[in-house]
Amino acid sequence: AHQGEIVGLLGPNGAGKTTFVRQVCGLLKPDQGQILLNGKDIVKNPLYAARHISYLGQIAYTHRALKVLEFLIYTGVYRGLSPSHAQTQAQEFLAYFEMADLKNRLLEQLSGGETRIIAFIAAIIGLHPLIILDEPTNDVDPEKRILLWELVKNLRTNCNISFLLVTHNIHEAQDVVDSVAII
Repeated sequence: AHQGEIVGLLGPNGAGKTTFVRQVCGLLKPDQGQILLNGKDIVKNPLYAARHISYLGQIAYTHRALKVLEFLIYTGVYRGLSPSHAQTQAQEFLAYFEMADLKNRLLEQLSGGETRIIAFIAAIIGLHPLIILDEPTNDVDPEKRILLWELVKNLRTNCNISFLLVTHNIHEAQDVVDSVAII
């Protein structure tokens, strides 16, 4: 993939898509071979992956006892933003998704679709050069899906961010991806 490209990773259940993605993120070590990101072998240097890749997994693991805004700020700070910059980004993304009224709600009080959008915001906060989205629109209502895909395309165009999109929804992917890889 090239910088600023959206690549769709497609394949049937059990083909190894999520395993591959977890290897790219440095969460699993491959049995052999290398994975290069900007010419660096992230198998040998997993910290490089952590500094350059953000990941939204199929299951959104969130700190359910935190408030929405707290969770997003902590995530942004973890990704290297100052607390004020993390708060600004979090509030901008919440406003974009018309979810600013949820900022003081506990994550455990959110619906499945709301949790998924908050997890998506957590994946993009800090604007890493590569963002991996594994089934990002599961449980998300149609209106928010449109907003999510428009934001992905905007971040690609305006911030030169690359995306690896893992999905079963070929119809959704065809409107977003620049190229496709099939497992």
